[in-house]
Amino acid sequence: VALILDASRSMLDEVEGRRRMDVARDAMLQIAPGPLTQRRASLVSFGNDRVNECDNIPIIHPFGSDDVRSTLDAIQALEPAEPGEGEESLFGSPLYRALEVAMDTLPTEAEEASIVMVTDGIDACDRNICELVPTLQDCSITVDILASDVDPVLLGQLACVPAGTGGALLPSDNLTSISSYVSLLSRAAQGESVDLQPYI
Repeated sequence: VALILDASRSMLDEVEGRRRMDVARDAMLQIAPGPLTQRRASLVSFGNDRVNECDNIPIIHPFGSDDVRSTLDAIQALEPAEPGEGEESLFGSPLYRALEVAMDTLPTEAEEASIVMVTDGIDACDRNICELVPTLQDCSITVDILASDVDPVLLGQLACVPAGTGGALLPSDNLTSISSYVSLLSRAAQGESVDLQPYI
């Protein structure tokens, strides 16, 4: 499984009195430890670049690494970066590129794999993530997306990837449902059979 955590500047906005970044971080800290400890996960982030959020997709945890403690510390420390005074910045959420980078971290010999992305928005770097569906299908990669506080009007722009790969799009606009979504994503990341009905 490849994990993707959104750290773009829009994550500084709040949902029910908490920053989106804190909600997303809490979700990832529940999802990540199991797969990371079993050395069958990678983790990438995006957006946490004060100059160009669209191009910088750092790999926080290479697939198979056993340095789990440092990775969990990195998740806890991850913050959206804001430009300095007088500094121009390209602002956006590079979902397309993040999915590409996440795919590249997965072992090529895997018969099937999963990507789990926690984000608060759609691709704002002028790429259409729907175009990645055929490649994901060819690689037998399912994609689950936890969309935290995403405008319902925009959710359709995310739905094509989970729908096309057999994954789940889990829109959440309130904190009480986060734990249920995390439970589903955690089981999906473990490769177990998941009954979606309780979460619909």
